[in-house]
Amino acid sequence: MNSDNSTADFTPHAQRRPPSAVKRKPLYLIRILCVLLAAACAAAAGALAFRHVESGLLTGSLISVCLAVAIAAFACFRAFAETERYVRLYLEGNGTESVRRIRLHYSAATEKLLAAQLESSDEAFQQEENRRRAQYLALQNQINPHFLYNTLEAIRSEAVVAGLSTVADMSETLANFFRYTVSTMSETVTLADELKNVRDYFTIQRFRFGDRIRLHVLIPQDSPLQFYRLPKLILQPIVENAIIHGLEDRVRGGEITIDARSTPRNLILTVEDNGKGIAHDKLIEMNRQLGMQFSSAERTGKQRGIAVFNVNERLRLLYGMHCGLTYCSMPRIGTTVEIVLPPAPESCR
Repeated sequence: MNSDNSTADFTPHAQRRPPSAVKRKPLYLIRILCVLLAAACAAAAGALAFRHVESGLLTGSLISVCLAVAIAAFACFRAFAETERYVRLYLEGNGTESVRRIRLHYSAATEKLLAAQLESSDEAFQQEENRRRAQYLALQNQINPHFLYNTLEAIRSEAVVAGLSTVADMSETLANFFRYTVSTMSETVTLADELKNVRDYFTIQRFRFGDRIRLHVLIPQDSPLQFYRLPKLILQPIVENAIIHGLEDRVRGGEITIDARSTPRNLILTVEDNGKGIAHDKLIEMNRQLGMQFSSAERTGKQRGIAVFNVNERLRLLYGMHCGLTYCSMPRIGTTVEIVLPPAPESCR
C-alpha cells in the first residue's frame, strides 16, 4: 500500500493537483505584503496631494511627484503579483522552461504598461512646463498701455475741438484697440468681440493703406456663432500677418475675408487674403513648425510672423494638439489660414 501511494505521488496527474493549504501559505504572505506596500505608497501620494490642495500649492511638479509615487505603488503591486504568479505556476507542476516562456511574455507586457504610465507622467509635466513658458513669454512681451490710451483720449478730445474728425476717429479706434488688449491673455471672449477688435485694427490700417485693402466678414451678425467663446487676440494677429506679408505691396484690390464653418468635431475659422502667397518650400516649413511642440521649435525673427506661432501654441495649450493653425497658399494667388477650435456648443449652432 505504501509503495502504491508513493508511486501515485509522482504521476503527472498528481503533479497538477491544486496545491495544499500548506503550499498556499507563501502566496497569501506575498499577496498581503504587496497589498500593504502598494497601499502605503498610494496613501503617501494621496496625503501629499491633499495637503497641498488645502494650501493652494498644487503645481504641475507636485502632480508629477504624486503620479510617480502612484506609479511606484502600481509597479510594486505588479512585481509582487508577478512573483505570486511564478510560485503558483511551479506549485501547479509547470517545468522551469514553461515558466521561463510565460515569464518572458508577461515581463514584456508589464514593461510596456509601465512605460506607458511613465510617458503619461512625462507628458503632464511637459505640458505644465509649456504653460509656464507661454505665461513667461506673455509677461515678457506685455506693455502697460493705460497711459497710452489715456493720452489717445486726450488727443481725440483736442481733435474734436479743433474740427479734425479724421484724427479724432483714429485716436478713438486706437484707444479701443488698446483697451481690448490690456486685460489678461487668459480671458475668453465671444467671437463677436474678436471680430469687433479686428474691425478696429483694420480701421487703423485703412488710415495708412486707404482703399488699397478691404475687409469682408461673412459671418452674419445674427449668427449663433457670434456667441462662441474663444481666447482673445486669435484673429487680429492673423489679419495683421496677412496685411504685412500678403497685401502690403499691392497697389489696389487687396482683400481679406473672414468666415467660419461648424462641424460636429470642430469650429473652423478661416482668414483668406488675395496677396502674393507663400513659396511652396516656405509653406511646408511653416506648417511643419506649426505642428511642432513649443519646447522643441526654434523661433527666429526671420520667421513669417512670430505672433502666428504664439496664437497656435496658445490654442494647443488650452485645447490640445488637434487644435491650432494650418496654412494653405499659392504664389500670386493668396493665402488661407484655418484656425481649428473645439466644436461649438448647441447654443451656438
